[in-house]
Amino acid sequence: MSVPDVALGTLAVDTFSSAVGVVTEFANGLVRMQHPNGVSWRAYASNLRAPDTAERAQFEAAERAWSPVVVPASAPQTKGT
Repeated sequence: MSVPDVALGTLAVDTFSSAVGVVTEFANGLVRMQHPNGVSWRAYASNLRAPDTAERAQFEAAERAWSPVVVPASAPQTKGT
């Protein structure tokens, strides 16, 4: 089974936790995601999906309330083996 490529800065839904966040790191099939409120977590890249309209709107409202998620330019990004 191949590991899906996930670009840094991608807005996605972790289907395991039903949480919406921005991908800030990607390594070996795992991603680190972050929500504007500061919460971050790890998820399997294979568990991600694109957000629907309501989820995207909720995330954008959270960015206005807290602050936009900043993706570090030097974040590790390697494809799984």
